[in-house]
Amino acid sequence: GRSYLLEAPVHEQVPGDATPPVVGNFSPTAGTPISKTTSISFDVTDESGAFRRIFVVAFYPATGISELIHDGDGFRGFYSSTSARRAIAGGFRYTVLRAGGWSAAPTIQTFAIDLAGNEAA
Repeated sequence: GRSYLLEAPVHEQVPGDATPPVVGNFSPTAGTPISKTTSISFDVTDESGAFRRIFVVAFYPATGISELIHDGDGFRGFYSSTSARRAIAGGFRYTVLRAGGWSAAPTIQTFAIDLAGNEAA
């Protein structure tokens, strides 16, 4: 059989940064009913303004299915032509919408990790 070498990135620690990134400023606010074609926007910021990686996922509680919206480098799949990310002070503003509309009510999950390895709660 063929063997593969597993590579894991080595991350440098940033001394003195113990503050995790913040995800907030959701529009519409959590719990607000949305239509199939409502865009959802939110901010991801960090005091350093620098991130190791930000993953954004749409989770559908009704089905248990998760879809990757943004992998830290770009939008994926159903979100690649209908979503945007722009730089703001300390981070990014995301505006996301599923192509063809939301299949059900989504829970937007954001996994933001800064350069020091702190992760948003």
